[in-house]
Amino acid sequence: MMAAPTATPGPVTPEKATPSPEEADPMTRAKVLAGAGQKAYELTDYEEAITRFKQAYELIRGSKDPRAPEILGNILYNLAVVYERSHEVTPEVERLRRARVMYRQFDEQMASLVKGWAASAEHADVLSRIRALDTRIGDK
Repeated sequence: MMAAPTATPGPVTPEKATPSPEEADPMTRAKVLAGAGQKAYELTDYEEAITRFKQAYELIRGSKDPRAPEILGNILYNLAVVYERSHEVTPEVERLRRARVMYRQFDEQMASLVKGWAASAEHADVLSRIRALDTRIGDK
């Protein structure tokens, strides 16, 4: 299973304070937002997690930064998981549909980034999740 991005703050010294999210570059702001999304997910605040992950995605989706594709992939995966999990709290079929779309986008993203993705266990896991969602959505 893919690991979710986590924000692990380093020590802050008076000489070199970490810039606020508003002052930081888009990649740094996206990482802060993704970290906030991860924290909200851990607290089962799925709506907040979705909001933060979407904000992070929007900040860097067109970025030419070489780090962007991998971060975008993580965000897509996290959105898929949050949408799927949020269905347990708010049982709307649309949440399952969005999860399926996010898993597909994640799979496409990773196929473009990772050599041999199609033969990987992670790819098989994503396909399994998509099939399970298809079954759940078909039952609705």
